[in-house]
Amino acid sequence: MTSFAACVESVGIRSGAGLSLDVPTRWNSTYDMLVRTLKFRKAFASLKECDRNYISFPSKYEWDLGERICDLLKSFSTITAYFSSVKYPTTNVYFLQVEN
Repeated sequence: MTSFAACVESVGIRSGAGLSLDVPTRWNSTYDMLVRTLKFRKAFASLKECDRNYISFPSKYEWDLGERICDLLKSFSTITAYFSSVKYPTTNVYFLQVEN
């Protein structure tokens, strides 16, 4: 078991999906990556304690910034899902999502 997997287990995170990488050609992958990474925040904190080689731990400010960016991108991800769906809604659906 990798040290990260051990940290995930030790902090009690139960998630079927692991971390995901950003895909440069798909902007919404940034949102997906942030959502998953934020779920593993405690595991990263634990990894900092367990693995001396882990030196890239985000600061509290960086985690908070990631949460704010994730909140901002959520509307765009929802809108993209609407436009990419089978029904192809009109722009009035877009404007309703932007207001939220």
